[in-house]
Amino acid sequence: GQRIRDFLSAGDFIVFWAGLRCKETEDLVCSIIGFYTVSAIVNASEIGPLDSHRNAHTRQAVSAERDDVVVFGKPDKSGRLWKHIPIGRFRNGAQRVDRELLVAWGGLENGDGGDWIDGYIQRSASPPIFRSPDKFLKWFSARKPKLVHANNV
Repeated sequence: GQRIRDFLSAGDFIVFWAGLRCKETEDLVCSIIGFYTVSAIVNASEIGPLDSHRNAHTRQAVSAERDDVVVFGKPDKSGRLWKHIPIGRFRNGAQRVDRELLVAWGGLENGDGGDWIDGYIQRSASPPIFRSPDKFLKWFSARKPKLVHANNV
């Protein structure tokens, strides 16, 4: 939670990705599956019982001692992608962004100013940060992503 608060505020963005298995080849493909423009960041312990169903971090008992947060996206600029956008694959022992995309995006960093080694994006307590958010947004917008603004039913 604190890392999110250290690096994000209203108007910033979060990109969600997943490792997906290709049906034809069985290869693992890393793809963008969601995008949020941040509206607000709220402590999970402050989410009331009527809203607790809206987020995985609040569907279970949450104590005030934990630093879990819930990020709310601007409804018109946030959602799941209608169709995933492939960004990488499993290589060199981990899930990684393709090198040409790292160049197009301006690189990834670890939050301490260091490079995120060779596009490493495998699950981590410290997710990567875009070095040049504007370059990423230009690349992302050029793909004309269609955002779905509703939860799965």
